[in-house]
Amino acid sequence: MYKFKLAPLLRHRKRQEDEKMREMSAINQKMVVNSEKLEVLTAGRKEQMDKFTEATSTAHNVNLLRVYQDFLAGRDIDIANKNMEIRQIGEVLEKKRIELSEYVKRRRVLEILRDKQQADYNLSMDRREQKELDDISNQLFLREAW
Repeated sequence: MYKFKLAPLLRHRKRQEDEKMREMSAINQKMVVNSEKLEVLTAGRKEQMDKFTEATSTAHNVNLLRVYQDFLAGRDIDIANKNMEIRQIGEVLEKKRIELSEYVKRRRVLEILRDKQQADYNLSMDRREQKELDDISNQLFLREAW
């Protein structure tokens, strides 16, 4: 029976890969939440812009128009900040994706080594078994011949 000598290292690398996947998942979840918040902010801005457009055509109160303008300016700043935050999360996510690919490569190297050693072991066992069968056949043939 074949036993891979580096199995503990392979398990360790698999755990590391799983940990990186969990980290990437958490960051990805952050990205989704922030994207949803950005959509809400954008929709709220559009709604307020429609109200502002309506108010400018009907209202003659300058203070009300100033309030709408200030609100829209603040909302634009919020949207810009959220876009910047999403961009930063995207950069972190890309770094984690690169790290994860490195961990996957490290694990795959060990798996390939394990598979190669398993194949070599199986081949040597098959050859050994074939040699034993050949020896038994020769002995039986020699017994029958004498």
